[in-house]
Amino acid sequence: MLPTILKIVFTISLIIIGYIFSRIIYRKFNFLLEYRNHNESSDIKISVIIPSRNEQDNLPIILDSILNQDYKNIEVIVVDDNSSDNTFDVASSYGVNVLSIKNKPSEWKGKTWACQKGAEISKGDFLLFIDADVYFKKDAISNIVKKYAKEQKVISIIPYHNTGSFIEQFSLFFNVVGVGAVGACRDKKIGLYGPVIFIDKRQFNDIGGFSSVKYSVIEDVDLGSKLTENNIDYDLIFGKGQISYRMYKKDLLQISRGWIKNFAFGASRMSFLSFLLVFFFVSAYISTFINVIKYSINFDYLLLSIFVFLYMFLVIELHRIAKNVGNFSVFSILLYPIFIIYFLIIFIISSFKKIFKLKSIWKERKV
Repeated sequence: MLPTILKIVFTISLIIIGYIFSRIIYRKFNFLLEYRNHNESSDIKISVIIPSRNEQDNLPIILDSILNQDYKNIEVIVVDDNSSDNTFDVASSYGVNVLSIKNKPSEWKGKTWACQKGAEISKGDFLLFIDADVYFKKDAISNIVKKYAKEQKVISIIPYHNTGSFIEQFSLFFNVVGVGAVGACRDKKIGLYGPVIFIDKRQFNDIGGFSSVKYSVIEDVDLGSKLTENNIDYDLIFGKGQISYRMYKKDLLQISRGWIKNFAFGASRMSFLSFLLVFFFVSAYISTFINVIKYSINFDYLLLSIFVFLYMFLVIELHRIAKNVGNFSVFSILLYPIFIIYFLIIFIISSFKKIFKLKSIWKERKV
């Protein structure tokens, strides 16, 4: 009896530790919206660079949102990265600068080549790199400029994940763990967040631009490392209320390929402390639902009540975090075991591919 009691106490203690670590990992959320009351300077010329591969459906949304910004001192460059659809024609119809690139050198991974080529023809003093599945509220760029004017830091923004279907809810734990892993809610950060990056062009050139991370699958994380190596400060902030995206929206296969491509590589850049915090955070959620199932099967209503209480306690905490990173429904959060099992499967596959250096498929390319 005593060993059983000790085991239960130990399990509950680990769950509580996981919750405490959650409060450490996600202790603050810094939002772009908070800077709307600061002063800005319209003298800053901004080159908006949108790397695009087969983005004919997303481009009208992002271009409409950028061209209707209340901040007007911008140029827009769409880089058509060897698309097989109508990306070039769609971008051209908006009257923006469209650069078509082909024959990407094999050593350049992902979107690094497109971003670099866009930067090379840019005329702005500052560069704003935006993924094609992102969209901005009307005053978003103004608020970016206001934040920069106040803090003089490179800015990387985590867009609010606007999920449009139940399938997209499967990104729940990837979004939550991802922002925790890069340190977005803490003072110590390990890299940038790729969908939105705002940087002084001189600093961009000083670190070698995307040429310095051309071999990387997670170029945003490694670009942040380059900034740190060059003593250039940067900040990660949340775009809720200002900047959103709809990523991996086709089907579960696209979602899986997207996260398989990125996740194990990102985890490998984490410090041991960050990995430990995230490990206990995830473990708390796994352990809780396993014990709910276990004591339901055993008809042990006392222990079942305890773990159901812990389950709901963790659901409330997960909702606190998730509401800041995306519109994940309360229903999905209540059923979080479905999504955490999917998260673990994808993480294992991604880790296996990384360990054995196997390639993944993304946008018709092997990476």
